[in-house]
Amino acid sequence: MFSVNELQGALLKAGRGAGLPLGLAEDLAFCAPDIAIADTNGILAEVVACMNCPFDPATADLSGQGVVMGQGNLLLTMPSALDLVAAGNGPVILDGVSKDLANALIAGRERIDGKALWFDWIGPTKVILHGWKSEAFAPPSQPERVSVDPIHWSALQAFAANTYVPESEESRLAGAGAGLTDND
Repeated sequence: MFSVNELQGALLKAGRGAGLPLGLAEDLAFCAPDIAIADTNGILAEVVACMNCPFDPATADLSGQGVVMGQGNLLLTMPSALDLVAAGNGPVILDGVSKDLANALIAGRERIDGKALWFDWIGPTKVILHGWKSEAFAPPSQPERVSVDPIHWSALQAFAANTYVPESEESRLAGAGAGLTDND
């Protein structure tokens, strides 16, 4: 069992270690409470799968009635789609997306922005993001603890390890690591 804050930190570090830009890694970390509420291990398996794939940029077709987002890594595509909606370029249609991970990414952005998103699932993998609602938003309460499969936790930690500074005499002289007199 881990605290939701530990999961949030692991997602942030893993996102950075996988190559996500800082803002997108922070968006992913904000999803931790919603991942803990939902199918935690199923969503984490999808997160790890996305981290193992190239971070292809999202594409958008602006020629129709709504913006249609092309296939790309959902960890990039969903934040881009939510940004388009926030900029008034909606509705945005996404197809071929994982419902559980998409819902967690939407819920995380709702927590960040403090408002609810109006969206509809029109199939098992197709969602339309209409726009942001104006009424007050109260995010669901988060659990204190979350059970994470050791396989998923290890995968997150492996991505996080990509952010560590290699151990060397130079890095220690530059201030990395604990010194001999450091006892905290």
